Amino acid sequence: MSEQTVIAGAVAPARQRIPGLIRRNTVFFALAQALQGSGTQMLVALGALIVLELTGSALLTGIGVSAMQLSRIFISYPLGKLADTFGRRPAMLAGLACGMMGAPFLAASVLLESFPVFLFGAFVFGMGVGATQQLRVAVADMYPPTRRGEALGYLLTGSLVGTLIAPALIAASERLTGVTGVPELAMPWLLVPGTVLPTVFIVLAVRPDPKTIATNLADYWPGHPAAPARRGRGRMSFWEYLRAYPRLTASACYAPAQGVMSMLMATTPLVLKHHGHSLTSVSIAVTLHVLGMYAFSIPLGRLADRVGRVRLLWGGLCTSVVGALLVPAFPLYAPITLGIFLVGVGWSAVFVAATAVIADTSTPQVRGRAVGVNDSLASAFAISLPLLGGLLAESIGFMAVGVFGAALAIAPMTTLLRLREDAPGVYRGYADEEEAA
Repeated sequence: MSEQTVIAGAVAPARQRIPGLIRRNTVFFALAQALQGSGTQMLVALGALIVLELTGSALLTGIGVSAMQLSRIFISYPLGKLADTFGRRPAMLAGLACGMMGAPFLAASVLLESFPVFLFGAFVFGMGVGATQQLRVAVADMYPPTRRGEALGYLLTGSLVGTLIAPALIAASERLTGVTGVPELAMPWLLVPGTVLPTVFIVLAVRPDPKTIATNLADYWPGHPAAPARRGRGRMSFWEYLRAYPRLTASACYAPAQGVMSMLMATTPLVLKHHGHSLTSVSIAVTLHVLGMYAFSIPLGRLADRVGRVRLLWGGLCTSVVGALLVPAFPLYAPITLGIFLVGVGWSAVFVAATAVIADTSTPQVRGRAVGVNDSLASAFAISLPLLGGLLAESIGFMAVGVFGAALAIAPMTTLLRLREDAPGVYRGYADEEEAA
């Protein structure tokens, strides 16, 4: 008899072979994540340089990333509602259209030497980046609770592949700059359609829509019990999202993890430069950080399915605390790099576990909006932290940044203490909340 796991009062196969259709769709979504995720890297890598060229000041170099975070506050919930109403694919296609529209404005900002145009372009382009967040809703839709963390791990692995695409685009644009005469900071954005258009066709190739799979899991996973009918009003406001304690806890953990990562990503290059390390060393440290974010996503996802989401949240937050303190504590390259690597690993663990909690506690009819609320809250929390980190480093010192980051990661632990998980994906007392609703 195969190993079995009890989930929500039903017995489901734990290590069943992934059905072919689900496996194919998962590969498509991982490819879409790789292609679309490269846009985020380009905005991080080039945004600061564009701002420096347009303003002549380093003070606002992080504003491009802040504009992208701001756009996610506004776009995450509407995209989620679109996904819940019409399906996951239309929502992703709408987001991709925003990304396609934003890229020419970013190129134009360099050509016209216009800072306002850059801000507008970063905001619109950020809406396209926000579309990638619906990818994790779609992947979670296609898997039963016993495999949900593993599924999210597959998706994040696509982001690891995507880390190679942005440098390739930038390298190609450098060659084209010499031929066309287009400024080197504008050309990469003119190549963005080369990643967006394939992503559109990849999303269109996904059949059927993941929301359809989510509402009929037993039809796609032989042996999986049919999901019990759940009463729901098909709504997911901010208040209704937060009223479920597991979701509240997931967001309380995810927002600081995202904020700490954003702040330390902006600060670590300054720490390395302060201690005399080369630009090559800085580049290697950033690469190791990205590896920490994505390279272990599959084993972390399987861990979430095996030992539970709550334990993985604890592990992710504790890892973030250690990483935040290591970065500024020593002048040596090894501990600084280990610190930013651990911050990435901690974020990955929290990302997988928190998303799994939200999917576990949200029906397919409202799951897109639930993830949208979480992303809006996280973006609102993290939008100013990169700038605050720079202010702390300049006024008090780098160690203050590390201590502040560690405090942010520790803060949600008091909330996490109250969340009890009887089995992976089954939260004590939550069923009663659902019936009362």
